[in-house]
Amino acid sequence: RTRYNDAWLFHTDSKEWRQLQVQGTCPEPRAHFTASKVGPRVYLFGGYGGAGLVFNDLWVLNIGADAESFSWEDVTTQLQGAGPSPRFDHAAY
Repeated sequence: RTRYNDAWLFHTDSKEWRQLQVQGTCPEPRAHFTASKVGPRVYLFGGYGGAGLVFNDLWVLNIGADAESFSWEDVTTQLQGAGPSPRFDHAAY
């Protein structure tokens, strides 16, 4: 029942996990969200925060050019139009 907001990287060559040091404010802890990598960004949408809290926010994890620097950005307020209602256990492609 614990939800997290930490970020980890798995190196496929060395088969090692590494916890990332990410700049900026991170999303609230959540589970059951979607994350989609598009170019040097990972888009995180929605999720379940526990106690009936369901998200419909959109965050971006920016991956630096060196693939060693990372930063969070809440882009929810920059979006135009009506987005999806809050949700979890959904899918993204």
